[in-house]
Amino acid sequence: MAFDFSKLSPLSIMTLVMAFFVTVSAGALFLFVYSRELFLSVDSFKLCLLSFGITSPFWIVNTIPHFFWEGAGNADAKIDSPLIACLSGCIWTVPVVYSPIISSLFWQLNFRNALLMMLAVGLVVFVILNFIEGRSGKKVAL
Repeated sequence: MAFDFSKLSPLSIMTLVMAFFVTVSAGALFLFVYSRELFLSVDSFKLCLLSFGITSPFWIVNTIPHFFWEGAGNADAKIDSPLIACLSGCIWTVPVVYSPIISSLFWQLNFRNALLMMLAVGLVVFVILNFIEGRSGKKVAL
């Protein structure tokens, strides 16, 4: 059975491409910058899994609130609501994942400190998201 790419909406394609750049490619770049020996020693499949494992928790944490804010948890929600929630999670994950990578241009950080920086920026982004959504007046029941 062949997969028909013409049935994919532009929003679906954009979400898949953005999710790839936020998870797999950003994780591989993070490993290349902070653990070059590990990057060079593992094969491609393991590198993809490890990259996804490093960055996907941040993507999931940033996607779940949008999933509820966009109404994707409701039965009456539009069909594109989960895609919009995933895309919003991708957009808010970019500063979390790329901030330690960009900071490596200016400061020498080890792997542990870079992960701590990702956690700190992720927490700040999560607080900002909750502040923005709280100011918009939407009430969310989780």
